[in-house]
Amino acid sequence: MRPLATFTAVALALGAMVAAAAPAAAAVVTGTSTHGTEQWRLDGRQLTIELGRPLDAAHPHRRSTVHIQCGEETLGIPYLGGIEYVWAALGRRILPVPGGARSIRATLRRDVSQRADRCLAYVGDDDESYRVIGPARVSLVVGQRPRCDPGPLETVLFRSPHAIVTHSAGNDGYDGHEAWRWCRPPTGAWHPLETGSSSSSSSGSVDGPSQWILDGDRLAWVWERDPYHQDDDPLSSVRTIDFADPAPHVRDSPAPGSTKETTDQWGATSGLVMAPSGTLAWITLAGGDPTGREQQHVEAWHPGGATVALDTVPASDPPALAALAISTDGTTATWTDGGVARSASLPAGG
Repeated sequence: MRPLATFTAVALALGAMVAAAAPAAAAVVTGTSTHGTEQWRLDGRQLTIELGRPLDAAHPHRRSTVHIQCGEETLGIPYLGGIEYVWAALGRRILPVPGGARSIRATLRRDVSQRADRCLAYVGDDDESYRVIGPARVSLVVGQRPRCDPGPLETVLFRSPHAIVTHSAGNDGYDGHEAWRWCRPPTGAWHPLETGSSSSSSSGSVDGPSQWILDGDRLAWVWERDPYHQDDDPLSSVRTIDFADPAPHVRDSPAPGSTKETTDQWGATSGLVMAPSGTLAWITLAGGDPTGREQQHVEAWHPGGATVALDTVPASDPPALAALAISTDGTTATWTDGGVARSASLPAGG
């Protein structure tokens, strides 16, 4: 009986392995286009779009190229009268469809049914007129959406004790767009954190975050706008979020030093540092003296309080203020002014 017992045990083990390796049942998402005409259904990789009217009633036998995509959206950006998306996950398909078709059926190249919250399609190529089908917001009706699981088109930038932060990027054919978002594992929902863009024009304009600092659950960064924007909004801002808070939210420094009226330099805020208490300090280029000359400031801010100027000197090339740091006890900012050591106490909370 021992050989039979051994065979039975091996068979059971192999059966368990096969069962464990079996793919999960496909999810199903459905939705309606924003203008209410098309009905969408994505079952695993199988997509059906009920058009409600012929694709091209004037040319029922002519085939048009239809570009389809469904996925998980991290950022929607207006572009050319429509929306260009940045995706965390994306399934695509391009196929010819006769003009008389009242429905489109396609197999996407990737199963994004568990993650999909947006679908869209457009008709046309270089030789045809461009027409959008959708977009459609879709909802899960069968299956379960993954929680705090980054999409295949996302990069995990930071992991703190209570959150993960991811980055994704896209391009509308002219400008680049980026999105950052965060989630509290293991079962939290995704929340937008920051956006950015870059232009392919000769100005090379860039909007977005830089100088990221993560200390425990506190994340801080500098957000800057391109100086060529034709408005008077501040060019730079220091931002922070504490993922240990019960309801984390982004805080914005209340008095950014760099404004449209005073400087046309991108990168006017530099040297960002953070104390263990969450107090932040940085060096920024701004204006303000009676002659209208630009000035360099050392500024500090404890979230919930005011931004405080710790030092101010005339702007120079190279900059006089440099080497900003926080003391080991976290109460004092130190820097150099033309090579001379300076220091000041940080605002309350530092």
